[in-house]
Amino acid sequence: MLEAVTGRTGPCAGALQLAEAFEQYLFENKAPSLELRNTFAKFATWLKQVYKSIKSFMAGRNLRVSDDIRQVFDRMLATEEQIAEAEHVARFEAVYRSADEGHDILL
Repeated sequence: MLEAVTGRTGPCAGALQLAEAFEQYLFENKAPSLELRNTFAKFATWLKQVYKSIKSFMAGRNLRVSDDIRQVFDRMLATEEQIAEAEHVARFEAVYRSADEGHDILL
């Protein structure tokens, strides 16, 4: 599945692709549970600092985390109930963020 996204093949390609996908997943800072939000935010901040001086690192990669892979990572780190709770809170936060920016939201 990841090979189609990255084009990598070989004996270690799957492990490398999974590691890179997990890194991207953490980098996106979308925690699957409320309990992990602070940890994800700290990790994303740290990772951005690391990559800030290596701009070509991210520009040279064309890795996207599919919804299927994101769900696998979510379930590795949180229960279904925690995931549902975090998604619910994220929807409300998006509405408030948009309202703060002066945009009208249709619910």
